[in-house]
Amino acid sequence: MSDSERKDVVTLLWDIENFNELFDFKIESPVFLSHSLDRTRWKMCLYPKGCDGDADDISLSLTRCGSRKTRSPKTCFGL
Repeated sequence: MSDSERKDVVTLLWDIENFNELFDFKIESPVFLSHSLDRTRWKMCLYPKGCDGDADDISLSLTRCGSRKTRSPKTCFGL
């Protein structure tokens, strides 16, 4: 496989205790470092009741931390 075909993967295991009892608007994961994405720092943001506060929704975002001066690498994530 050539370098241009290689896909780097970062896995974050985030254990959230008592999820059913969460009432906070937003919960943030610990910041994690991706060596494969130019040593960039990231965090996950979880909205237990969705971004609009709807109890039937859940929202999750991936956020880059730190300097905005460098170009962000292309990222995607799944659950």
